[in-house]
Amino acid sequence: MKVIFITYDGLLDPLGKSQILPYLLNLRPHVEKMQIISFEKKHRINSKDFEDLNQKLTKIDISWRPHTFMSSKNQLLKIIDVIKFYKSFIGQCMLFNPDIIHARGHPMAMFASSIKRFFKYKLIFDFRGMWPDEKIAKGSWDLSSKINILQYKFFKRHEKKLLISSDYIIFLTKKVKNHFQNLLKADLKNSSVIPCASDYSFFDPNLLSEARMSLINDMQLKNKLVLGYLGSIGPLYDFRGYLNLIKLGIQANLNIFGLVITNNIDEAKIFLEKKDYIEIKNSIRCISLQREDIPKHLNLFNFLISFCKISHSIIGASPTKVGEALSLGVPVISNSGVGDIDRILNQVNGGIIVKDTSEQSLKKCVNDMDNFIFKRNSIRNTSKRFFDLNRASDEYIRVYKFLGPSL
Repeated sequence: MKVIFITYDGLLDPLGKSQILPYLLNLRPHVEKMQIISFEKKHRINSKDFEDLNQKLTKIDISWRPHTFMSSKNQLLKIIDVIKFYKSFIGQCMLFNPDIIHARGHPMAMFASSIKRFFKYKLIFDFRGMWPDEKIAKGSWDLSSKINILQYKFFKRHEKKLLISSDYIIFLTKKVKNHFQNLLKADLKNSSVIPCASDYSFFDPNLLSEARMSLINDMQLKNKLVLGYLGSIGPLYDFRGYLNLIKLGIQANLNIFGLVITNNIDEAKIFLEKKDYIEIKNSIRCISLQREDIPKHLNLFNFLISFCKISHSIIGASPTKVGEALSLGVPVISNSGVGDIDRILNQVNGGIIVKDTSEQSLKKCVNDMDNFIFKRNSIRNTSKRFFDLNRASDEYIRVYKFLGPSL
């Protein structure tokens, strides 16, 4: 079978490296031909990373057609991006004659659906969360604006059409699948739930024991309770809740150290300069890392703190960092209501669920944290059935074989 994978997220972005490329590399041996069409940031084109990835994909006979997009909020310029992509996509369908289009996210699935009847391919709608609702939660769309209201209604209408017309749907959470089955009063039987996975061979504590001891000494973390934060600091995440937990823990005389791994260092420092957090500023360190350095630093955490802002879209959320932490045997502290995390953490005894990030809930969390008993090996092994990349890849392979003849 011949597959075209289309994504608005770049392969060279952190998300692309962790949540797109690993799957596609595992899928490649199971298809006759594969092509990837992605949008990459202009400053990454012609970089060494770009050349290295291009060579890697060429060696395994994956055709990669990267597009660049205009980093502007001007709607006219975004329309130009759309037109350019549309022309390229149609051209590739004519040349490639794909059996399957694997579309990552709403916009890509809409492109693929619009010309599906002309090229007779099967469409996989890789539903990466409730995209229109996330735009509101992030503040990208303000529903006090008539244009934004029209955009939201347009995409929500097409979301329903895509869920009905796609040949297969991949959801991140059971919650969001059940939500749409109830909303549409349909079974959506040609669908699977595959949460954001982790490469358990990359996040392997057995390979990191020496590095862990070295870093503990270098960073003076011996006998400290390390509460870690990993990833973006933005409107979807409750970084203030993380800082409040550290503050309350220190006030309760716990020997806490906060380690923040993020590319948003400036945003983190703005929070730490606020008067509420001056007293804990010296107990927190913020660092930015390349992906290959993340496992050995994540392995320092005693707990990963994953607090998300609660909104309508949160039922579709599957934070990548949760699977990565559990693969190292690091327990997770999450607020309730985020995708399927409550259920998963309870099943694997993988951490603590807090009702919310109010002071009362965080004080209870400090007490629970101090008394939490767990085994890292147990967390790692039992969490594999939810987050192991190999199991996720096997499910994608099954879907491909279900939709088209295998070689």
